[in-house]
Amino acid sequence: KENWMIHMEIVSIENQTITEFVLLGFSDIIELHPLLFIVFTVIYTSIIIGNMLIIVAVVNSQRLHTPMYFFLANLSFLEILYTSTVVPKMLEGFLQEVVISVAGCLLQFFIFGSLATTECFLLAIMAYDRYLAICYPLRYPLLMGPRWCLVLVAIAWLSGFLVDGLVVMLMVQLRFCGPNYIDHFYCDFMPVVNLACSDSHVAQMTTFILSVVCLTVPFGLILTSYARIVVTVLKIPAGASRGKAFSTCSSHIAVVSTFYGTLMVLYIAPSAVHSQLLSKIFALLYTVVTPLFNPVIYTLRNKEELEPFFFVIFLIIYFINLFGNGAILMIVILEPKLHSPMYFFLGNLSCLDICYSSVTLPKVLINLLATHRTISFLGCITQLHFFHFLGSTEAILLAVMAFDRFVAICNPLRYTVIMNRQLCVLLAAVAWIISFFYALMHSVMTAHLNFCHSLKLNHFFCDVKPLLELACGDTILNQWLLAVVTGSISMGAFFLTLLSYFYIIGFLLIKNKSCRALHKALSTCASHFMVVFLFYGPVGFTYIRPASATSMSQDRMVAIIYSAVTPVLNPLIYSLRNKEVMLALKKLFGRKLFKDWQQKHWH
Repeated sequence: KENWMIHMEIVSIENQTITEFVLLGFSDIIELHPLLFIVFTVIYTSIIIGNMLIIVAVVNSQRLHTPMYFFLANLSFLEILYTSTVVPKMLEGFLQEVVISVAGCLLQFFIFGSLATTECFLLAIMAYDRYLAICYPLRYPLLMGPRWCLVLVAIAWLSGFLVDGLVVMLMVQLRFCGPNYIDHFYCDFMPVVNLACSDSHVAQMTTFILSVVCLTVPFGLILTSYARIVVTVLKIPAGASRGKAFSTCSSHIAVVSTFYGTLMVLYIAPSAVHSQLLSKIFALLYTVVTPLFNPVIYTLRNKEELEPFFFVIFLIIYFINLFGNGAILMIVILEPKLHSPMYFFLGNLSCLDICYSSVTLPKVLINLLATHRTISFLGCITQLHFFHFLGSTEAILLAVMAFDRFVAICNPLRYTVIMNRQLCVLLAAVAWIISFFYALMHSVMTAHLNFCHSLKLNHFFCDVKPLLELACGDTILNQWLLAVVTGSISMGAFFLTLLSYFYIIGFLLIKNKSCRALHKALSTCASHFMVVFLFYGPVGFTYIRPASATSMSQDRMVAIIYSAVTPVLNPLIYSLRNKEVMLALKKLFGRKLFKDWQQKHWH
């Protein structure tokens, strides 16, 4: 009788037209809701402040009244609206159950989709602007006059709202009769349409065609613009002009690759994403991450009158770094269940990241406020020493962590015997000691150079490459040591890491022949692989390139990734991918807090 009543209740619900939806958000990781609320509140505040500072700077500075900055101000304004459409509801979902009316849900999708489509067109316009500036510098002021700039921006905004207006008109015709739970943190097209009980084939096909056109056409125009830029720049004799031309476009390429890549995966090939949690993480890339790093990327390339923005962003990044890595270090020490080799190395990594960023970021923050940006010679050599000491230690430690995963997966029965306490301490000590003497070599060799030319260092911290440019003596040995020794340590550790993963995949495919075991094992290693990619890539780009290809502006940009961004992402990557860390965080914050949080969320 009870089952019959439940069945009748479900039938009754499905025969009614629902008037509201419930956004589930990140309900599958409810233990982290307090932490995620804090993190995303800080990120959202950073997005608003950062983009507002860009708009204020562009409006108030006569030097920034150019087409490039006009488009940049539009992009910043768009990013503020873009994130404000989605993030407030997501933050509410971390505090309580989120209920939204059907009309409100469609309105949210309309505004969000229109702004996303507008950004697609605006990024293509910005690529076209860079193409004209580099390929036709003499005719550029005529080709990109104020009136033409206004026309292009108006077309982008109108096209975005017209395209998504058509999609919403088709969605309004759909009937929703239950269930009413949207497994997402905002009203996106597929999660909403999947709940429709009427035929949604026309809406889905129309949206697919429009997505293909609105993503591939602007992306194709961007690729065409940069292809022409490359052809033009290659005709310029090798030197500063060529490096400067590529440098001005690198920031735009970084934004385009992140933005279009995630949108294409979710809207053109949604079947490629099998996990709903993974789909939400992809959505975070274009709803939160891209708007956060847009102002950072563009202002690092274009520094005019934007020092206050730099200060705010780097201060927030530094505090997130200290809080995130400090929390991981604390739970590894306090939680007995995490007293294992993997978490011993993770604790070392968190300690390293705190020290690593503390070598550079405090001085960066001081210099952004100071009128005289100076550092003593001894202070400069000391900063150089500790930066390479900690950076090299992290490179070796990441390889050790890969070896640890190899032993755990390929030799699980002997894992505790092989990776005993003595070996773990020995491996960590070797990483620290080798790196100390490696950094001592660079600091001693650099300290013995004579600096009799300009004393203006073209970097935000004391590194070997910019110091060698100021030296007036013979620097061939220093350059050789930088390329060979630094390259050997970084790339050697990187290849050992790849070798460990190669053996893991080979072991699971050949010996176990279990795709399920392979998926589970690779899932446990995914966080480590993401860290490795973010760290070794920029380091190799900076220190292994030949001197003739060096661009200090590019090096500064890349240095931000491995000195500031990677230490911030490390704790997020490890905590979101690791259930044991999540449970330890729950215990650290207090069981009562999470119990109350769950009761508020579900009742």
